[in-house]
Amino acid sequence: MRRSVLTILLFMLAGCAGQQVNAYKAAVAEPIDVWKQKISISDDPLETTVVYSTEGAITDMKNVFTGEAIDTFVRGVKDKQSGIASLQGYIYISMINGSWPRPYQINYGNPLRTSKLNEIGTDVDCSGSRTWGGCRYTYHLTFPVPLAELERLSDANYSLEQMSENVWKFRLKFQAYEDFNHVLSVQELLSIYEVMQEDGAFFAY
Repeated sequence: MRRSVLTILLFMLAGCAGQQVNAYKAAVAEPIDVWKQKISISDDPLETTVVYSTEGAITDMKNVFTGEAIDTFVRGVKDKQSGIASLQGYIYISMINGSWPRPYQINYGNPLRTSKLNEIGTDVDCSGSRTWGGCRYTYHLTFPVPLAELERLSDANYSLEQMSENVWKFRLKFQAYEDFNHVLSVQELLSIYEVMQEDGAFFAY
C-alpha cells in the first residue's frame, strides 16, 4: 500500500513540475509589449523615488512537497529629482541542505561578468529535516544589472523567433552547495528597461 501511495505521489509531483515548466516557458516567450503591461509602477508622492518591478509577472518554480523553490524578478528605481536610475535582479531561493549553503556570487552576461550577491533576508525551517535529510534554507538576494549588459541586449535586434527562445542565463555560486543555473527572460529585462526610459529614467552607471 505504501509503495502504491508513493508511486501516486511521484506521478503527481512529475505532473505538477511539468505544468510549472510549461507555464514558465510560456511566460518567458511572451513579447515585450505583453511584458510591459505586467510591470508594476509605484510612484508614492511621499517618496523620492519611483519603483518599477516585474515581481509576480511570472510563475515561480516550486517543489510542492519539500518547499524548495526559486523565483526571480527585476526591480528598477528612478530618482524623481535627477532621473538617475538603476536596475537590480532579485532572487528568492529555498533549498534543502545539511547546513547554510552561503551564496556569494553570480556569474552572467557576455562577456562574462561576476557580481557579489547582496543578502537581504534569510530563513531556516528544520521541521521536515527527518523526512528530507536536511533543513530548508531560504535566501532573498539581489545583484546589480549593469547598463552595458542592458545595452548589449537592447542592441541585439532579436527577431520574435529568437526572443521566444532567448533567455538571460546566470549561475549562482555557493560556498556549501553546488552551483545553480537559472535564467531571466530577455523580454523581462528589456521591457522594464524600456518602460523606465520612456518614463524619463537615465542610467548613468
